[in-house]
Amino acid sequence: MAFALCQGNEYLAALSEIGLSAECIAPKMQFTFGIGGNYFMEIAKFRAVRMLWAKIVEQYASNKAIANMYIHAETSLWNKTIYDPY
Repeated sequence: MAFALCQGNEYLAALSEIGLSAECIAPKMQFTFGIGGNYFMEIAKFRAVRMLWAKIVEQYASNKAIANMYIHAETSLWNKTIYDPY
């Protein structure tokens, strides 16, 4: 999560330096996160990352509508061991 936010910030900074506006960049960005089986923890993770992303975008533009985050979630087998029967 921290790496994705850091990378998003770097993209915003680099593209802003070459003349693109945050209003053009931010709505086109997509973030992909892995999710596990702990439903409420995953909801909390997505809420936290959305709030942090809004704070980052706020530094580049005053338009709060562009701070919406497009999130793509993929299920992950990180929480499974080779000894699980399923």
